[in-house]
Parts: sequence; C-alpha cells; structure tokens
Amino acid sequence: MKNKLKISLGVALMIALMLVLLNGCGRNGEDDTPPVATTPTPTPAPAQQTQEPQDEDETPEVFTYPMGGNHTVTIWEGLPGSLAPNFISRGDTQHSIWLEELTGINIEWLHPPAGQTAEQFNLIMASREFPDIMITNWMTAYPGGPDRAIADGVIHRLNEIWESYSPNVLNFLHNERPDIGRASRTDSGNYFVFPFVRENAITQTFIGPYVRVDWLEELGMGIPETLDDWEAMLIGFRDEFGATAPFSFIDGNRIWNPVAVAHGVKLNFHLNESGDVVYGFVEPGFLEYLRVMNRWFNEGLLDPDFATVNRDIINSRWATGELGASFDLAGGGLGGILPAMLASDDPAHASFDLVAIPNPVLNRGDRPTHGHMVPGFQGVGSAAITTGARNIEAAARLLDFGYSEEGHIFFNFGIEGETFEWVDNIPTYTDRVMNNINGWPLAQYMQSVTRANFEGPFMQSQHFPPQFQALPQQREALFVWTQSDSERFMLPPVTPTVEEADRIAMLLTDISSYVDEMRLRFIMGEESLDNWDNYVNTVFNMGLQEVLDVQNAALQRFNNR
Repeated sequence: MKNKLKISLGVALMIALMLVLLNGCGRNGEDDTPPVATTPTPTPAPAQQTQEPQDEDETPEVFTYPMGGNHTVTIWEGLPGSLAPNFISRGDTQHSIWLEELTGINIEWLHPPAGQTAEQFNLIMASREFPDIMITNWMTAYPGGPDRAIADGVIHRLNEIWESYSPNVLNFLHNERPDIGRASRTDSGNYFVFPFVRENAITQTFIGPYVRVDWLEELGMGIPETLDDWEAMLIGFRDEFGATAPFSFIDGNRIWNPVAVAHGVKLNFHLNESGDVVYGFVEPGFLEYLRVMNRWFNEGLLDPDFATVNRDIINSRWATGELGASFDLAGGGLGGILPAMLASDDPAHASFDLVAIPNPVLNRGDRPTHGHMVPGFQGVGSAAITTGARNIEAAARLLDFGYSEEGHIFFNFGIEGETFEWVDNIPTYTDRVMNNINGWPLAQYMQSVTRANFEGPFMQSQHFPPQFQALPQQREALFVWTQSDSERFMLPPVTPTVEEADRIAMLLTDISSYVDEMRLRFIMGEESLDNWDNYVNTVFNMGLQEVLDVQNAALQRFNNR
C-alpha cells in the first residue's frame, strides 16, 4: 500500500473545468465507480491544510507520516476488557503513544463507562455533540443503518474524503480487497467507515467443538466424524465415566451449534444451496436438530441445565468430570480450562487433555456446511468520521494509517525490535510480549502494545491467531474448525433500506422471542415435536415471509454492487 500523490491546484482546476464541460454535454457511458448517494449528505467541515498549494509546473508533494502541524482528534469507543484491568484510557497504552508518534496526530480517547456503551451512544446521538471519530458497529448501532446516519447528518459519507486524504484505504478496498470494498459500502454507494477486516478463515473462525481426548482413548474411539459417532461417544462418557452432563455448552452461542451443522442449518439467517436467504429456525434440518437434542436431553447425554449454564459452571463441570464434550471459543474455552487443569494438584486430572474435533456430519466423508465463521467485514470495530469533526483531514489521515504497509504491521505486531522480529518472513512477537515483565495475561499485555486482539480500523493479520493462542491444542483448533463450507452459505453483510431496516427490526423482535422460547420447549419436551407444523405456520404468520423477502432483496442489491 503506497501513498498517492496529492493533486496539484492546477490539475484540480483543469479537472473541474472538464467536469463542467461534460455536465453541459451530458454523459452516455457508465464507469465502475460506486453510484453517488441519493440521500442528503452533510458538507464536510473545512479541513486544515498541511502543505501550501503547488505551482502548476511543480511536482505535487507526496504526503508522508508523521503529519506536519499540531493536530488533535477525539476518538470514542468502548474500552476493551483486556485493557480495563490495567488502564482507564487507551491513551495511556504504549500502542497509543507510538501511534501518535508515527502519525504526528494527538489523540484524545473517550470511553463510555463499562456496560453503558449503548446507552452512552444514544445520549451522544440525542445531544448531537459528536466527537471527531466514533468506533462501533455502524451497520447496526444507528437506527435505520449507515445511510440513515449519513442522511441525518451524524456521520460523513467518506467517498470524497478518501479521495482527498486516504489513499491507503482506497487502494486496499479497490485493488487489494475489492470483496471488502463491496461489503463495506451501502447499496447507494456510500462508504461510511474505515473497516475492521479479518484477513481470512484463520481470523474469521474462533468457535468449535472439543472433547476429552483421554476419555476417547480409554473408550478405544477415534476422533468422532459423524453425528452417530458423537452419540456413541457421549453414551460412553455417560456409562463408562459417570458424566452427568456429557455434552454441555453456553447457550448464548446458540447462533451456531455442531448438531445443527450436521443437519445443514445455522441457527439464524443463512444461504441455501440455491443462494437464497433462509431462516434456519424453520428449515427441515432444524426439526432434525430438535429431534436429536430432545433425545439426548431425555437420555442424559445433554446437560439438563444447558439453557442456563455459564462459563463458571462449564469450567466446574470440566474440573469435576461431569463433562466430556463442548463447543466454545478457542481462547475462552480451550484457553480457559486447559491451564487450570494443568495447574491442578488433583491426580485424577493428570491425564486430562482436550482436543478440537471437526464439526460433525451425517455421512462419513461429507464436508460440514456451516462451521463457525464470521464475514471478513461485519461492521464491528469500524471507525466513522462524524459531522462534529473539527479537522477532517487529520481524522482521515490518522485512520488511513492502519491500511498502509507500515500501519498494518504496527496495528498487528507493534514496533520491530521492540514487540516483534521478522522470522522466516513472518512478523513474530518477541519475548517482551509473550512473557511480559509485568506478568499480565497475554491478552492484556498484547492489547497494550498492539491492537491485534481487538477490533479497530485495520486488517487483522492471519499471522496473529497462531501466536496469540499459546497452547498447541488452541493452534490446532484454528485449522480443524476452518474445514467447512461456511463461506459458501454465509449471509454477507447486506444493508436493507431505512424503511426495510425499521420493519425488519419490529418483526424480528417478536419472531426471535417466540422461536427461542419454542426451541427450548421442544428440546426439553415441554412441547411435542408433533406440533412442528403449527410452530412453522406461526412464525410465518408473525411476518417471516416479509422478512425473508426484504433479506433476499437486500442480497440481490448486494450482489449487484
């Protein structure tokens, strides 16, 4: 990613004259640039200039970091949990100090109180006293979506700002990752954020199933592949080892479940074989998922308290030998229980080990359809420039740095010689990071000198997760869980129109509540599966078809971007 030359004043005047002439004569052809937004767009505030205009016969200056002059921008975002134990502001971290030095721009960080991010966001929207930059999920945070936020004068459309001040993100989205470029603009052609991007499947996949491998070995079983293998495994855990909750998990992860994956459904919206949007909760595969889960619940293979267990209970179940198979985060799951188990003095846990296993299938040799995967761009952790920005150029230059070659390395790995070295052409964290002198957990120290393990305006490197996951079981999990066709069936980040978004939100509030209630009732046997047809009809009568029509229309527009 290389900085482009700034257009000289003389060239700019020539272009303006040509545009006037073209507008007077009319245009017959079309180009490949995104369409200009039809919604009203606020006029950007005048940006401070850092260089004097050039004479017509002089070569335009190349912008280089650090930026000249004295510039300060304010950035609002929630303080990450990995920083909160040691810092009250991101501005106190070494990473932020380095970022100011590298860019030449002072940063004033504004953090809402813990647990009050959504409330504080709404208060700022109501007051219209905006900081310069706000980092959040602008796909969902503002009612009506990003186009509405632009039309309401909350954030700037970035297309023209990028043309003036952000060559790195333009090159990244247009030339290096046009797939992200398409995903991170609206149907009306508005770029609205500097996006947080996950580079590939290794950074997009971080949840999956894992089991007690020592129990598998004692049962004489190999790694389970099919759902029948899973059932035999769970029966063995129950009968041979006395597990009272052979399969348990945190039900908050219910958007994805390996048993549903085996039946070809995701517990949300996804694409079917024809490329249409479907709602997993009414698909035939969901009925089969319910049959299996209900049978396992009745036979003592599923945790009887699965609907209410939390992480503390899950960890306790592992430690006491009640649990043999689960699915969870590679970090918080595998990375949480394994160190505690290895540190235990209980000889009963001496051979206790966990291993990641593939998502199950129905027929041996099949490939899983819906393993866990999030889109490369899904909106989270992305930065918008608000209409309150007092220095648009400084804000744009600061955010653009993350998409330069230097910025990409810096955001993910920090400073060469300090926090990383090049090893076999791969930026590799130094001992200062991996075994920091403060004795902090890796996640806490890494976030203080990089931004790799949290969202932000940059692309998360594929070389980060294998180093961040300290245990070999975690690193292996990253590769085991990516073996699926998730990307093929994943719904991209479509953007319904303002009116569509309002209508969907209203309908899905009631639909989601009903579906979640019935899911639990079916699994626990409080509702007979003979009432499946009535359940499906009720969901459609609540407006599901209208929601699907909107989603498919939005998908069609996305595909035509």
